Amino acid sequence: FNTEGEEWKRNRRLGAPAFNENNSAAMVPDMSKEAFKLVRQLRSFSRDGRIVWSPAEWLPLCTLDTLCVTNFGKEYNFLQYDGASIVRRPGGIREAIVDTMTGTGFAVQLRSFPCMARDRFPWNLNPMIRKLHSGVKRLNTMCDEIITSRQAELEAGRRVERRDLLDKLLHLDQQSLRGNLVTFLLAGGDTIAVTISWCLYLLSLNSHIQTKARAKVDVLGHDPKTMEDLSKLAYVECCILETLRLQPAGPFLTNECIRDTFLDGKPILSGTIVITLLRKAMTTQSQGGTTFKLERWLSPNGCAVDRSLVSEHLAFGGGPRQCPGQSMAIKEATITLTLLLRYFDSIRLSHSSTNVRGGATFVYKPENLELEMSQRTF
Repeated sequence: FNTEGEEWKRNRRLGAPAFNENNSAAMVPDMSKEAFKLVRQLRSFSRDGRIVWSPAEWLPLCTLDTLCVTNFGKEYNFLQYDGASIVRRPGGIREAIVDTMTGTGFAVQLRSFPCMARDRFPWNLNPMIRKLHSGVKRLNTMCDEIITSRQAELEAGRRVERRDLLDKLLHLDQQSLRGNLVTFLLAGGDTIAVTISWCLYLLSLNSHIQTKARAKVDVLGHDPKTMEDLSKLAYVECCILETLRLQPAGPFLTNECIRDTFLDGKPILSGTIVITLLRKAMTTQSQGGTTFKLERWLSPNGCAVDRSLVSEHLAFGGGPRQCPGQSMAIKEATITLTLLLRYFDSIRLSHSSTNVRGGATFVYKPENLELEMSQRTF
């Protein structure tokens, strides 16, 4: 997040290959397996065929499970079904992520006074600053332990090729490797969970689109396990892409001007921070307005996703610092949404849509979102 110049270029050059299409495609089976844990959990909520649940409570646990498997190759089972009840795994990973993101959301407001976000007296008397630095330290410690364990395997000659990102990044030095893993945890988990939450909200308001998407899933006829399966779920992927346009998880994008220039005829001096309000930028009339229309992401023949449009999706940033995990994130969100549509019917709001509000911290998420649905039988 916070590297610049040559250091950033080096990290991107060494780390970006881990996100190539072949590597992310190899993770599809694991993504599907972890998403099915959510299905099992939600099934246990069924009362007389009716299921009521809060996406804000359960989706982050699902995406965190997926992150730990795809990043570290480790099963933490934050979603763990015991046949009768829901069990939450104790531990500090989730709490460390929440503390770090909560503290970061506060620290962003201090950008004009960066010294106030340091872990030094008197600034660390602020509980939000303490959360930030405590969370970062715990995540660093956790990642160091995992890295050390994997390196010990190599030194002992017990090298087993894995699909996770850690395996693809072991050539990095310890500091760069740890920094990348922590970044993946912070940038990946909640943003994907929030995107799926907003998508379910929009599908609840547009039942005809939900019905069509479910029909596409039914044509596939099984849980997606391969890239060939995902290629047959273009319409479901478009649900995710259109959600990201209308309700991007990141509320804004900041860029620092590195030389004097002009923007829309107005002078911008070097060093100026330019903030792009993503939702406002992506919902202009030229970009499609606020209408939930999936077809805008399809190729002219309507059978596949237009990848040229996806590559320019502003929700993932732009330019050389565009999110390298874009393809992986879209795959995970598409797979999770596919399984929810496959195993549950008539997903709808359990109360009026006026009760749902967007709230911004580190991410822009739907608040007071509660869904009702029924279990499908095969």
